[in-house]
Amino acid sequence: YKLHRFILIQNLFLHGKMTKANIWNDLKTLLSKHKRKEDQLRVMGDLVKREDVECIASVLADGMICFSAEKDISLPDLMSLIYLFCQCGVGFDKVVATSVLKSATSSSNTDDFSMDMNPELLRILLQQVESDEAGQIADISTQTLCVLIEGYGSRSLDVFLDMISNCWTRVVSSDLSTTSESRRSVISFRYFTLLISISAQVGIIGEGVLLDEMMQRILTSESAGNDPLLQISAIDLLERTCQRNTMHDSFAEWLFFSNFVYFLLNLSGGVSKDSDPDPFLGGPSIRLLSMLCKLVRTKSYLAKLDGGKYLIEGFRISLMKVNVNNELDRLAFIDAVASYCASSSDAINLVNDIEIRESWLWLSNAQPKMKAFIINSVASVIDSRLLSKSDVLFLIEAFGDVNRCPVGELILAFVRKPIPETRLAAYNLMRAICTSGKGAQLLLSTAGLYEYLVNRETENTKLGKEAKYEVIVAIMNSSAKGLLADNIVSKLEEIVKQGAHYKPAMSWDVVAE
Repeated sequence: YKLHRFILIQNLFLHGKMTKANIWNDLKTLLSKHKRKEDQLRVMGDLVKREDVECIASVLADGMICFSAEKDISLPDLMSLIYLFCQCGVGFDKVVATSVLKSATSSSNTDDFSMDMNPELLRILLQQVESDEAGQIADISTQTLCVLIEGYGSRSLDVFLDMISNCWTRVVSSDLSTTSESRRSVISFRYFTLLISISAQVGIIGEGVLLDEMMQRILTSESAGNDPLLQISAIDLLERTCQRNTMHDSFAEWLFFSNFVYFLLNLSGGVSKDSDPDPFLGGPSIRLLSMLCKLVRTKSYLAKLDGGKYLIEGFRISLMKVNVNNELDRLAFIDAVASYCASSSDAINLVNDIEIRESWLWLSNAQPKMKAFIINSVASVIDSRLLSKSDVLFLIEAFGDVNRCPVGELILAFVRKPIPETRLAAYNLMRAICTSGKGAQLLLSTAGLYEYLVNRETENTKLGKEAKYEVIVAIMNSSAKGLLADNIVSKLEEIVKQGAHYKPAMSWDVVAE
């Protein structure tokens, strides 16, 4: 970093006069000497005219490096400089956009987001959503707006809602003689993406009126059906949003609005037994419905909403109509079935359907990664903790019946093989089963399985040792512990105390040999 700064100060000249360091000093003193906005704009305008615009943009980007290393300018001042730079008629290029994102992200990572809300800066960023540089400035500005609004909190929501509402109205009502239909679709989808991202982080804004309007125009209305590619993009966006680690409760509830879930079920053929899936949107809607099932697993109250009730009832019908023609179709199908079975205590009854059970659990002829995916999906259903003990045993037995082998023997066969994907997946399933006392008893009754677990020489890899250790911990934490023989309990307790990577000490005689 010091070498970088030295090169900037010593070697970079503008018109043979100014170095980047000189410009940086001018920018810093601009805000301190000129308090009035008019004076600030005048001085910035003079500087922009006198110097190379691209270099000033580069200086602003370097300002983030200077701030993080030397703390020689406050983040609010840096953001103000960027705003002034844009107000002077200079284009908002990628360098400046990146600088704003770095500044906002750095500030949001601090304990106190002290940056004053700058409506003008929000407006400039919002304007960039319509930038022609798709995937560049528009995407960067969208990320920055999400960071800033989350940091500002409630004080910025009303201001932002008014801004984006005006922009949206202007775009969708624009004259086709001046804006093409494709261009209007692209811009409207960008605003939809922005509002979805912000709503997922900070919650539904303005009671969701604008979001409902966007959703209807882009996805759910009859006129939206004229552009199935845009509908697929909207469904994919919502699917990616559901995959986030955190999601605001109000946004999750908005997703479970009954009309929206009904719309997805209609696309996937889940409204009735006689309805057919949409040939284009059926697959994407199935994936989104499976993500909604996963949300129910983490936010159980969603199942009690009207949309949650529709989901549990209709998704079962949708799954029965899925055609599994290749591995990609089967991956999506397995994920959907596992998500559904883990969403409700009643959903496991889906396994009673022979066709679905075999499409999900059948391991024969599958590649190792597919086998691992299937095994892990069974473990994820058991881990959901929504199944009763009898349901867990029912699923375990069904898994064994489909593959024509008792589950204990099936798992033992996989952990003995050198294929890492299936071996680790088998350990994961074993751990999930052993969280139940009856499950642990069932596995330990398998000939050779206990001996394999307590043998320290059966695993050589770090992940394998840790996975096997987690199985033993699960057994010791289950109710099966009290039913095991004393010598077995003592041996398992010894391993738990020793840890996953324990190795017996070697005697000096052995080392010498």
